[in-house]
Parts: sequence; structure tokens; C-alpha cells
Amino acid sequence: MDGLIKFAAERRSLCLSMVGMFAGLPALAQPVSESLSRTALTVRSPGRAVLLAGDVADRRIVAVGERGIIVLSDDEGSTWRQMPSPVSVTLTAVHFTDARQGMAVGHGGTVLVTSDGGENWKVRLDGRKVAQLVLDTARASDDPRAMKEAEQFVAEGPDKPFLDLVMFDARRAIIVGAYGLAFETRDGGATWKSWMPRLDNPKSL
Repeated sequence: MDGLIKFAAERRSLCLSMVGMFAGLPALAQPVSESLSRTALTVRSPGRAVLLAGDVADRRIVAVGERGIIVLSDDEGSTWRQMPSPVSVTLTAVHFTDARQGMAVGHGGTVLVTSDGGENWKVRLDGRKVAQLVLDTARASDDPRAMKEAEQFVAEGPDKPFLDLVMFDARRAIIVGAYGLAFETRDGGATWKSWMPRLDNPKSL
């Protein structure tokens, strides 16, 4: 019995020590809304970051990944350098139409664009604007079911990811994501139109 009591006391002491260790650290998980307005952290070894997608801009490789990481290589992947990113959400896809014009998409309804080969990026869409587009489209349709789904979409916040895209040229692109997200731009991302009513998606899967 004494051994059991001693073990319990030691375990409690260890747990309290661990709580003390982590109490001063920032939470690892953060709301998507915060990540949409927080720039990506600079990493020590860009070539070893968790990267999820890449494309070629002329002779340059541009890759994107977790926590908003964007990296470039001008020597066929031998070395990498990290570029400033305006978001810290995970980026899932990137595409270039030529050496300069590119677009990346990711979590939180994020769409980034670049016009200088990936050196600089600007936000062209995020989950808050996506939710408003979905709501505006539902209102225009005069469909009660669509309105109910759109209101739920807004209430859930900017938590839905874009997963892929295709760029036809510097101005026209289509982006798609979870739960039937689909949008088109014809002006390089300045404005967007929902394609969701075109999809047969009765359960919003």
C-alpha cells in the first residue's frame, strides 16, 4: 500500500511539473480566423518544411505547405528560400500560368496571388468572404434550402479549405474545396462568382 501511495504522489508531482512547463507556452492550435490574419513564421530550414504542393514558374520551383509556408528554388531544388506569406493557414495547392503569375489556395478559404514569380503574395479571398459569397448566391436563388445551408455556412465560420485550382491564364481561375466549394474569377481574383449551384450536391458533402 505504501508503494502505491508513493507511486501516486510521484505521478501527481510529475503531472504538476509538466503543467508548469507548458503553462507559459502559447497554444499550438489556434483558431482559423486568427491564422488568416497572422503571417507565416520564418522557419530555420525551408527545404525541410512540410510541403504539400508545388509548381514550376519558368525555371523556378514554387512550393507551399503547412502554416502558410511558401518556398522557392532557383537551382532545381538544391537550395530553398522562404518567402513572406500573409497567412499562417495550411496551403494545399499552387499553380502558375507563366514565370510571374501564380495562385495558391488553402485552409480557411484562403486564396493568394502573386505577380512576380512567388516573391510576394496578396490575399484575394478568405473564408469570411467565401461565406458571404455563399450567402449572397443563396439569396439570389430564392431557394429556402439554399438559404438555410448558407446561414449555417456563415455561422460555422471560416473553417473550410480549398483543395485545388486551375488557372487558365493570369485572369481566369477556378478553385474547389471541401463541401462542394467551387468559385470562379475572371479578373485575377479581384472578384469571385460561386459555381456551387452548378453542382449536384444535395447533402453538401
